[in-house]
Amino acid sequence: METQTTQNPEDLLARQRTLLSFEDVRERVAKDHERKLSDVTLDMADIKVVPHDRSKYDGVVLEVPKMGELTVTKWAERQLGSALGVNWEKWFDPRFVSPEDMEDELIRRFKGRNIRFKVRGSSYGQDSGVDDFDGYIRGFVSPKFASIDDERIFDRLQRNFGGFTADMRFMQDHLGGDFLDDRSSHYSVVSEMVKLGELTEENNYLYNAAQAEGQLPDGDYMWYGWHLRNSEVGFSALSICSFTYRLLCLNGAIQMTDGGKVLYRIHREISDPDIDKLLRDAFRKLGGVWRNNMNHVQALKDVAVEKPDAELRDFLGSVKAPQKFVDDAIAAFQEEPHKTRFGVMNAIARAAQNTIGDMNKRYDLEGLAGQYTMQAA
Repeated sequence: METQTTQNPEDLLARQRTLLSFEDVRERVAKDHERKLSDVTLDMADIKVVPHDRSKYDGVVLEVPKMGELTVTKWAERQLGSALGVNWEKWFDPRFVSPEDMEDELIRRFKGRNIRFKVRGSSYGQDSGVDDFDGYIRGFVSPKFASIDDERIFDRLQRNFGGFTADMRFMQDHLGGDFLDDRSSHYSVVSEMVKLGELTEENNYLYNAAQAEGQLPDGDYMWYGWHLRNSEVGFSALSICSFTYRLLCLNGAIQMTDGGKVLYRIHREISDPDIDKLLRDAFRKLGGVWRNNMNHVQALKDVAVEKPDAELRDFLGSVKAPQKFVDDAIAAFQEEPHKTRFGVMNAIARAAQNTIGDMNKRYDLEGLAGQYTMQAA
């Protein structure tokens, strides 16, 4: 390739992705935690459905004792529907079911079942524009559910890992959104930069695009880091996985097999010292996991693939990926037709970027890129 003016890869990373310090994210977590309402455990038959102006809000509003009148997230609706054995959106569609009928049906279904939930809620932020309600229900969880909240994790990081947190760079939009959705939280930290090699003919399309935008690196760079996922409302356990992020095509791959997951803890009672130990053990493992992942990635580049489409169909079929994702991955391969297993892995990671609006789905799909990396090397 003709020599062109190149950009510092660290500068390009900062230009293409929003990177925040630990202090920035710590403040965000603390402010979000301050808005959380005290949990209330109650018999679900005691909940009332609140009539309201549907021109302002077309979802259901519930009155929860000691909490107030609250809207309900989609995830919390799904939890209620699961408890009742119905599809909430179809069974209680507010366009066709009045609040009175909804309340009668809820009470009828809950009575006799003795269903009790711990209700987790939050108030709306000052800039939310929502003034008619006292907040929203984040989730309905078991009365015995003992959440390890984000606030507690970040508090332990701040208290015990000051030297480690000073260099943390959180990638705000790694999964296409902010840090939170209605089910879980995601925090991606980029750490060690590695040059995979020079730009090749297979990168020509990307090379030309980067050159035209003035964002051309002097090689193919990848960052290793770690990804923390948590759920305070019963969707998933607390976990930390290794992940990789490739600059040239903005791809991420969550490494969740062969040691990629360095922390996994279901939500149950745990002491602060035990949380500290979990975090220390996880961070201690990361260096070895990154070296192992790097060896796997480099090994993929040395294995030619004669029929990439067939390779993608075979692997994605074996993990029961949706057919649309299989088609997306095959199309993504053509954007960088590197006929090696590295090219196949990259096509899976690139296709995962097309999953917009669902952070957890994208997390799982990026995990397939990591799974392929571990299996195919």
